Amino acid sequence: MAQEDVDDLCNHVFELFDKRDGGQMKLRLFDNPSDFEDMTLSLFHPYFERLKPLLREWWNLLICAYKSYDEVTEGLIHDRVLIVLNKHLDLIRAGEGEMEPDEAETNDAAMLRRQKELERRRLDLHTLQLSPWTAGSIVESAVHDADNEARSDSLSAEVSGDGMWAYRSALGGQDPYTDSSQSEFVASESTNDGSDASPGPANLTRKLAAMTVTGGADRGSTSS
Repeated sequence: MAQEDVDDLCNHVFELFDKRDGGQMKLRLFDNPSDFEDMTLSLFHPYFERLKPLLREWWNLLICAYKSYDEVTEGLIHDRVLIVLNKHLDLIRAGEGEMEPDEAETNDAAMLRRQKELERRRLDLHTLQLSPWTAGSIVESAVHDADNEARSDSLSAEVSGDGMWAYRSALGGQDPYTDSSQSEFVASESTNDGSDASPGPANLTRKLAAMTVTGGADRGSTSS
């Protein structure tokens, strides 16, 4: 990506998530859903082209939920998002037709960056494994998954809430990413900054799924 494109992406992310204006950019997108294509998806690097169909369907689902918010929608939206994620995960994994990886994903430079990112994640998981506040069996399983992912160009696990529930239970309800008491844990530098070094479509799909599962678990605990 050219530096100008990176700057545009960073500015858009700031407008969406960090600017203290009461969420005016989000409100604009919800009031004018078609702007999502031009203002957000157009900023994606070609490496993430295969994620666009997923995000279009996800966005349409959010718009429908926004316009028809009620108890039924609130009860079904979580499962519906998981269904969408699983469907597109299968399509990306199959890599056929329009979902076939293109040059932006398969060139040597992209493959090298992917391997570096996977190695960074394995090191993070091994660091987490050594931490006294984690359950070894759960983290060892995550390390095993990361090692397998490094030997494969696609994901093999379907999205499920069970793994995240088990992981959070093993941590005694603590969130390893937000718990301020774990100040001694230092994560390695992330490359997920919108640059060419960001992780691949399948990896980002897994992250979205994990975020959705975590969000659903938090809402369930709050309502109870």
